[in-house]
Amino acid sequence: MNTFFSSDAATDSAVGPTEEKRLAEQAQAQAEEDRRRAEEQWLAEQSQAQQAQRRAAAHVKALVDVRLQALDRLKLMSVYLAQNAWRQRHADPIAPHCLGFVFVHADPLRPGMWVVSAGWRLWPEEPAVRSLPHLLNRLNTQWAYGASGDGFDIRAELADGCDAQPDDADVYYAGLGVLSLDTPAGAWEQVRARARQAADIPAEIRIVLTDKTVMMAQRLGSDGFDEFRVVSTEPLEYGFRRPHYRHETADRARLSADERHGEVLRWATELSDTLCQADSHRLRAQHDVAPHRERRS
Repeated sequence: MNTFFSSDAATDSAVGPTEEKRLAEQAQAQAEEDRRRAEEQWLAEQSQAQQAQRRAAAHVKALVDVRLQALDRLKLMSVYLAQNAWRQRHADPIAPHCLGFVFVHADPLRPGMWVVSAGWRLWPEEPAVRSLPHLLNRLNTQWAYGASGDGFDIRAELADGCDAQPDDADVYYAGLGVLSLDTPAGAWEQVRARARQAADIPAEIRIVLTDKTVMMAQRLGSDGFDEFRVVSTEPLEYGFRRPHYRHETADRARLSADERHGEVLRWATELSDTLCQADSHRLRAQHDVAPHRERRS
């Protein structure tokens, strides 16, 4: 039988174009769906990238803010050191060096930001604490063993005093400040002999933070018009804001090679690392104890 003129062939011929149209529509719909999904994925990736950029920018802003607060707090501490050293220079004299323990806790008024507070340590004037690099080296040796215990708290064990702070679990060690009244203007004994008042006494500040930032500052006193000179290994400004402090940028290697600062920075870094480990032990011990307290309650 010649199927060319059969009814089945006629039916197949009639259905063919309809099927092709349906398949074409399906292909077009699938292509549109693929484009839509690709666009959604691109938008999601762009959103994630923008969020990551915002988080990174917020992180940098928070770090810069901590550095500036640390400078502010230790600058004020250097003023108090000079005042106390001047006031007590004849009776009960103190050493011309001071340690500033830098702490941070979350800022309740600025989400994502930190509040800097500090503890401090002074010594009576005696030959054993006169050389700053040797003092830092000896302190690191003395404190390293005790700092390895879970109950070691820098504020209770080492500091003579401390700024007001919230609950212990919310406070973190953030760095070490080393203050001295030995400056390029002269040793403390020389400056003390020619000063007329506490405001005349300059101070030098070296700061080692746990984010690897190193800063050095000189407060020149009244003879230097109270100028505050800052050198930092990391940025001290963000965005388009005017810098809080005019400063010079220097890499860590240059500062470490400096004859005046190298040994002080070396042992300040060693000591700060020891204190950072001690604070990590404290926080871990507190977090381990907290669930037990909750179960007992």
